[in-house]
Amino acid sequence: MNQSRRSRKKYRNNNAHQAGQPKPEAPLVFYRCPKCMHMFDIRAEAVACEASHLIPVSVKAKRFTIKPYPYTVEVTFNNGEKKDYNAESLGG
Repeated sequence: MNQSRRSRKKYRNNNAHQAGQPKPEAPLVFYRCPKCMHMFDIRAEAVACEASHLIPVSVKAKRFTIKPYPYTVEVTFNNGEKKDYNAESLGG
């Protein structure tokens, strides 16, 4: 009876964390905003970042040149804000 207790205890100690060995580290967890790919340590910050990005609802051509593409477009975002973009400011 005494012998079986020792063997069970020895078996348990072999599976347990051994003194002097480093503990296995937990995996690092990051959260990423799917729109801008910025990484955060806290999930709530990533969700807030995603919600802060404006989504274009409509695009309207305002001004043309001799080229087939519009020179100026007006973009309306989901919060009702409108912004003009020129072809020269986009590098094209």
